[in-house]
Amino acid sequence: MLKLSFLFVALIILALALTAYPQQCSPPAIVVNNEKDNLFTPEQEMILGEITLASFAREFPQVLDPVLQKYVDELGARIVKHLPETGLRFTFHIIDYPQANAFNIPGGHVFLSRKLIALSANEDELASVIGHELGHATVHHSAKDISYRMRKILNVTALGDRKDVIDKYNLLIENARTKRITMPGGHEDGQQLEADRIGLYAMVAAGYDPAASFTFFDRLTESDGKTGGWFGNLFGTPKPAQRRLREIQDATGKLPPECRDGRKAAMQEDYLQFQAAVVLYRHGNRKEVLPGLLWKRELKNKVRSEIDHLEFSRDGTLLLAQDDFGVSVIDHKAKRTLFQMPVEDVKEASFTPDGKYVVLTTDNLRFERWDIAARKPVEAREVIVRDSCLEHKLSPDGKLYCLCDAW
Repeated sequence: MLKLSFLFVALIILALALTAYPQQCSPPAIVVNNEKDNLFTPEQEMILGEITLASFAREFPQVLDPVLQKYVDELGARIVKHLPETGLRFTFHIIDYPQANAFNIPGGHVFLSRKLIALSANEDELASVIGHELGHATVHHSAKDISYRMRKILNVTALGDRKDVIDKYNLLIENARTKRITMPGGHEDGQQLEADRIGLYAMVAAGYDPAASFTFFDRLTESDGKTGGWFGNLFGTPKPAQRRLREIQDATGKLPPECRDGRKAAMQEDYLQFQAAVVLYRHGNRKEVLPGLLWKRELKNKVRSEIDHLEFSRDGTLLLAQDDFGVSVIDHKAKRTLFQMPVEDVKEASFTPDGKYVVLTTDNLRFERWDIAARKPVEAREVIVRDSCLEHKLSPDGKLYCLCDAW
C-alpha cells in the first residue's frame, strides 16, 4: 500500500533538468502532478498522513531524542525553504529500519533510517537524501498513488471532511486485500523525474554540495565510482546504477552561486557526534508513556534475565557478564558492579587484550567500544551490507569486523 521510494531512483536525467533553469533562482514549478491526478487537498493529505503515521509507528520505533530531532529538523528546514509551495507541514523522523534507506508517506512525513545516517559521511550527504525525499513529497507522490487506488477500487471521485477521508481510507484498506490493481508507469516517468529535479534544486540552493549525491549514491550502490561510458551505453553493458552515477556527476555545479544560500557548513566533528548519538540511541532511555496507568511501583532489585556469557579480563580483576538487556562490568575482588552497558541483542562482548576497553557487536551489525576507566562509549558504528550476512566475527582488539555471506 505504501510505496517506499528507494534513494535516488530515476536520477538519470538530472543533468538535463538542472540546465533547464541555470539563470533563475526560483524553485521549479510543479507541472506533471499539478492537481489533475490527486484527489487530496493539502489539508486532506495531512489527515491521511496522520492515519498512516500511526500505523507505521507501530512497525518501526522512532528515535525520540530532542537533541537529535532538532539537528534533523534544522537541516530539513534549510532545504524546505527552497521548495515550491505545497500547503504541507514537513516533519522528519529517525527510525529503526533494517536497511540503509529513506522514504516518505503522505502529508509531508520524511523517514530516515538509523543505518542510513550511519552510512552517510557528512551533513551534505544526508542533505542529499532529505532533498530527494522532499522532492517526492512536494509532488505528492504518495497521495497520487492512493488517489489512483481509490478511483480504481472504490470509484471515489472526491473527498470531504476528516471523517470522510478516514472512512474511505479504511474502506480502501479492506477492499485492497481482495481487489488488486496494477499501478501505471514506472519509476522513470515524468512525475518521478520532476520530484528528483525539485529535490536536488532545493538541496543545492540550501548551500549543500551537489557532489554529495554522487559520493553517497556511489557508496550506497557499491559502484566504486564506475560511471560507464558511451561505448558501454551503446551496447548496454554498464549497470543502471553506473549510468545514474554519471548523470549525477554531470549534474553537479549547475546552479549559479547567486542562487545558493551562504550556508556555514556544520563542523565535521559536530556531524560525527550527531551520527554517533543516533547509532548509540537506546529506546529504553525514552520517556515512559502509559495511558490509563493507575498504579506503579519501582522494584529495588531490577529483574534481569539469565546470564548468557561470562568472561574474565586477562589480569583476572574484572568480570564481564552478558544478558539479554546489556553487558555489566564487575570488579571481581570488590564484588560490585562498576557500570552497565544497556545494549540489547548483543551477539558477543569481550575485553580487549590490553584490558582497557570492552568491545561488542549486536545482531544488527552494530559495533561499540566502551572505555572501562571512563565508563562510557568512545566509538560506535553500524556496518551496512547490501546482501544478507550469514556470520560476523569481531577481532579481539575490536579493529577488524569480519563478515561473510552465501558467496
